[in-house]
Amino acid sequence: MFSNFLKRNSQIKNLLIITPFYYPHLGGVEKHVFKTCKVFQKKGFALKVITQKHDSNLVTQEKISDLDIYRFNFPKIKLFGLFVIWITFLQKYFSLFYQADVVHVHDVMIWCLPLRLLFPRKKFVLTIHGWEGIYPIPKKNIWLKNISAKLANKVICVGAYIGKHYGISCDQTIEGAIDQESFSNLSTKKQKFQSVVYLGRLVSDTGLPLLLEAWKKLSAADKKNLKLIFIGDGELRTICKKYGTVLGWLSENKVREQLEKSSACFASGYLSALEGLAAGCTVLVIAHNQLKKDYWQMSKIGDKVQILEDSKQVVETLKLAKQFIKNNNFSQNLSWLKQRSWQKTAQLYLDNYSS
Repeated sequence: MFSNFLKRNSQIKNLLIITPFYYPHLGGVEKHVFKTCKVFQKKGFALKVITQKHDSNLVTQEKISDLDIYRFNFPKIKLFGLFVIWITFLQKYFSLFYQADVVHVHDVMIWCLPLRLLFPRKKFVLTIHGWEGIYPIPKKNIWLKNISAKLANKVICVGAYIGKHYGISCDQTIEGAIDQESFSNLSTKKQKFQSVVYLGRLVSDTGLPLLLEAWKKLSAADKKNLKLIFIGDGELRTICKKYGTVLGWLSENKVREQLEKSSACFASGYLSALEGLAAGCTVLVIAHNQLKKDYWQMSKIGDKVQILEDSKQVVETLKLAKQFIKNNNFSQNLSWLKQRSWQKTAQLYLDNYSS
C-alpha cells in the first residue's frame, strides 16, 4: 500500500510538521505526532518538526530518533505573542516551509498564517485534536477553529463531535490508534481485581473532578482494599494525591504493566480508552457535559466503554469495582483493535497529502 503511494506521489518527499508540543513533553497529541512520524520515516520521507520550547533547558535544534526538531521560545503575552510567533516563523523557518512538499499542522494553524498566505499553492493539512476544555465553547474558540479549517487544504478531525460542536466540515475523522504489540502477549484468562487506574491528563475537562467527588462519597467499607492509581499529570495532581497514588507520566511499557494488573480503567480520551481495551480492562469514561457525551457517543469507541454521566453513576460503579474481572469481551475486541494501528493512521494522512 505504501509503496504504491510512493510510486504515485514521488514528488512528495519532505514533510514539515507543526505541533504545539513534542517529546520530551508528554501527552496524547505528542504521542500521535511521534508515532505517525516514525511510520513516515520508515517509508523514506524526510521530516522536520517545529514546536515550542516548553522547557528552558531544551536546545533550540536537535535530532530525536533521527527527526530534526526545531524549537522556539513561546511568548506569554496572548495577542502580541501571536505577532512574535509570526515574526519568528518568517525569520527562522521560512526555508523549512519553502522546502516542504506538505505542511502538516496539528491544531495550531494560526501560527502558520503568514506562511500560508506566502505559499498559497503549497499543501497544508490540518489535524484538529480536540477542544479547549471550556464548555459551553466560547464563540472566539469556534471562530478560530473555523478560520484554521478554511486555511487548510484538508482537515482531519480527531472525533466526529468536532464537526458538530464547531460547525467544521471534516474531510476525515479519526479516533487515535494503538501499538499492535500492546496486546500481543496478553493473557485473556480471568484475573482478580487489583486496582482502579485513571489514565490521562489530571485536569478538569476530562471529568476527573467527578471521579474525585465520587471517591469522597464512598464509605470506609467501600474503600477497603480499593486502590486508586493515577497515571498522568496536570493541575489536579496535588488533589489526586489525597485520594490515591499519582505515578505521573510513564513509559508505554510501564503503563501497560499497570493496566494489565488492573481490571478497571478510567480513560480521559480516545488513546487512553484504546490502551485500556488493549489490556483487557473494563474501560470507564466520564461524560459530564453534552460535548463529552457526543465525544464518546459519536465515536466508534463509544459502544466498547461504559459512559458515566454524573457522580452518582461513578459512585455506584466504584462500589462494584472489586467485582470486576478482566474483560470477557477482549477476544471480540481484538480484531477491532488490530484495525486501529498507527500505520493505518499514517496511511490516511498520506492519502490526504496526495488528494
